[in-house]
Amino acid sequence: MARHTCALVRFLNHIFAVKCFGENFTQREKDLMRVAGMMHDSRKSGSDEDFQKNKYTRFNHPLLASEVIRNLKGHELSDDEVEMIATTIESHMGEWNTDKRSSTVLPLPTDKFQKILHLVDYLASRKDIEVLFNGYETSNTTPSLDTYILTFGKHNGEKLTDVAHTDPSYISWAKENITREPLRTLLTKI
Repeated sequence: MARHTCALVRFLNHIFAVKCFGENFTQREKDLMRVAGMMHDSRKSGSDEDFQKNKYTRFNHPLLASEVIRNLKGHELSDDEVEMIATTIESHMGEWNTDKRSSTVLPLPTDKFQKILHLVDYLASRKDIEVLFNGYETSNTTPSLDTYILTFGKHNGEKLTDVAHTDPSYISWAKENITREPLRTLLTKI
């Protein structure tokens, strides 16, 4: 989640750096957008009590996060600024504003703040866009092929080399679809 949020704010900064986009926002609006970006998934798993019971994403998390923003006390934001941050967060899911397991319908983005936050959230969530965090990585070395353990999917917890022997079709699928490192590099060695 931290990487996603950092990537989202980076995308915001890149968009603001492009004159034809950045000139549409005051410096204060840019800062408020960064706040909205940092807080947009702050209730991804609901309240602290919800998180203790179930760590999965709550569909209504944008509404929960915006409620927290609206209830903040002791800040130096105007009521209009608080509302701008809250409504921007509420609509960050964009066109994915309904869920078959919920009767909640999230608002669609309508203004420039909401549309930009939705766009950068979308970009930051794409698996085929790699955002580098130079200086923040724990390791720049590729792990050993013989000891690498998968951390996702149906083979979660299994050695990559064992999966290559037991489920070669999965490895073929992975070679075509997985783009994140270090797995991409390791797959070329199998």
